[in-house]
Amino acid sequence: AKVTEAEADAYVASHRRQLEPAPRPYLRRAVFRTLEEARRAFEALRERPQDFERVAGPAGRPEAAPLPAEVALAQAPPAAQSLLRRLKPGELSPPVEIEGGYAVYLLEALPDLSRSSPEALREIARETLLAERYQIGAETLLEELRREARVVIHEENLPFRYVPEEGGEKGPGR
Repeated sequence: AKVTEAEADAYVASHRRQLEPAPRPYLRRAVFRTLEEARRAFEALRERPQDFERVAGPAGRPEAAPLPAEVALAQAPPAAQSLLRRLKPGELSPPVEIEGGYAVYLLEALPDLSRSSPEALREIARETLLAERYQIGAETLLEELRREARVVIHEENLPFRYVPEEGGEKGPGR
């Protein structure tokens, strides 16, 4: 089975929303020395989350704290993980106590660019169409086999005791 470029392009055009990858969520964290600093930052960011870089800048961080960066959920304190799991893209967490201070988390989402190029979408369409065609071919073959095949069970050759299904015939010729 083959899929032509035109077929793949038509499939992409008619299924674009399904093929485009969902945004990849990730957590960003800003660290503060005190709860009061974290609360002030949280209030400022609630009104303007796009200012995350500025608010989380050097003034509010302990010297050793890195710039706001992507963090894994597993790196968050265990007590805060359930709260962070409920965030939707663009939402902030209230201040969370962490080792050495407090943090405010922002859940952002980036598109998965590795799967959104026209070539990548065409390849996904090609694979999907091929899988559909192979499935149809397999179902057709199976139906033909069921319709035309004659199965004879020789019970004496089986390594176990054969018990036919209820209502079925027992013995040769079945």
